[in-house]
Amino acid sequence: MFITSPIGNNSTIITPVVFIRYEMEVVSFLPQELSIFPVEKYCSCYMHIGQHCSCIWDFPFWNACEIITNPYAYESLYVELKQLFSYSLEVRHEYDYRQAIFDGEIRVSKAIAAKIKPL
Repeated sequence: MFITSPIGNNSTIITPVVFIRYEMEVVSFLPQELSIFPVEKYCSCYMHIGQHCSCIWDFPFWNACEIITNPYAYESLYVELKQLFSYSLEVRHEYDYRQAIFDGEIRVSKAIAAKIKPL
């Protein structure tokens, strides 16, 4: 199931989220939520300053990020997403974008999907 709303949902749909640290900022990475840019390899993300934005799920980006597993580190952002946008969140502490593409969790063209194999 893919979420098509660029800004939140109605809490009946579970939205996977990965909290990451990128350049000292905590960012919620929403891999199944479409980006505001209609470009492959981009999905929605959210941070305190800047609010909803787009981020790339490609390997160089992930290589520069740290996935946050400590709930205290992302608690305020988690609460903000739930209160302001009524998200029903499923926090993931690991995320393999290649496996997500292979499983059809992230939409890409057939040409890109054919090139990506899960680990």
